Amino acid sequence: MRATFLLGSLCLLSTLPGCRFVKTGSVTATQASGAQDPKARVDALWTPKLLAYAKAKAAPYPELAAQLAKSPNDAIKAHGYHGGDASAKPVLFAQIDGTVVDVETTSRAGTLGVDVDGDGKPDVTIQIGPVIRGSALRDGLDFISFSSFSNQIDFADFSKALNAHVRDVVLKDLPRDQLKGRRISILGAFFADPANPVPLVTPITITLPEKTP
Repeated sequence: MRATFLLGSLCLLSTLPGCRFVKTGSVTATQASGAQDPKARVDALWTPKLLAYAKAKAAPYPELAAQLAKSPNDAIKAHGYHGGDASAKPVLFAQIDGTVVDVETTSRAGTLGVDVDGDGKPDVTIQIGPVIRGSALRDGLDFISFSSFSNQIDFADFSKALNAHVRDVVLKDLPRDQLKGRRISILGAFFADPANPVPLVTPITITLPEKTP
């Protein structure tokens, strides 16, 4: 009541043009929602929630690809997530083990081509940045939705923070100039897109087995 009375007094009892009352509760809620920046939010949930969720959802890529071709809805239900928005694309999680057959670092949106089935051709494309594109990580989480944020900008900033974590933490020590021909293991997320048989994967973890002598 005191805050409302003070606001009314400052506005000269609403007689001045441009004066508008705002509910005290609304101000408090807005302040609270902005208390944690996107990076802090990502840092807090990455290991206990996002990583655990991705591991639980992921299937070996060859199995996932076969299931996706046979029964897309079942594959998405078991190994991914499709948000309530009709325009949203479903996201899948996969464990990818294979050999790096292509390395693209001339672009800032660098990628790896990984051969999973041993035919020497890339079956998946892994983003290695520094520019990480898309919102697969954000859109693949069933515990995150637009309603978790105060506006579209905050929702977009959260996706950018997830991609920044991939760039700054997951990919920090990746030896980009020593990858071709090496075995690699990736836990990652990608949009299910029938038009693209070689999915663009955002990595959540990357492991390089020790080189054999």
